[in-house]
Amino acid sequence: ARRAGSRRAGHAVAQLAVGPLEAGVEGTSHATAGLPVAQRMGEASKQFDTNFAQVVANLGSGSLSLQASAASMLGVFADGRYTEFDKHIVRVVIANLRIASNQVIRDLLVDVLGITLRRIASESAHHDEPTDLSGAYLVGLNLSDARFTAGFIARNANLTGSRLDGCELWKADVQGAVLEHS
Repeated sequence: ARRAGSRRAGHAVAQLAVGPLEAGVEGTSHATAGLPVAQRMGEASKQFDTNFAQVVANLGSGSLSLQASAASMLGVFADGRYTEFDKHIVRVVIANLRIASNQVIRDLLVDVLGITLRRIASESAHHDEPTDLSGAYLVGLNLSDARFTAGFIARNANLTGSRLDGCELWKADVQGAVLEHS
């Protein structure tokens, strides 16, 4: 029950932040109104980079509130409109899942990781290198129907309760991983 609540709360926070990111792209922002489309897109890209950097910085904050907000905001970047950032999102999330100690933050990060990995695995163009989740806390990770054709490494990862139904784990290396109830 706590996990579902985390997703709803994260989704609500993420929805609040989408507007400014889209505004620059669609030209509805007062700052970019009247600019040529290429220039608006360039401005939107700069704003996106700035927002992504701030989210990453907040994940490393000493404040649990900032960390939780940042973890929730990663859902905005993982929603499919920003696929060029998928590999960056995965790296940031995995690094934080190796060190995060707060359950709410871990649950939010695991949700973002599952969404991103399932999309990457469904798009062969993005999936050209092995997926390495070694040493990460991945309890409840949903990888249903994902195809990891370039390899899957999860040494010493905790995959307890993960959804792996229909998942293809080519060249899987799960030595030392916890797979209870998966």
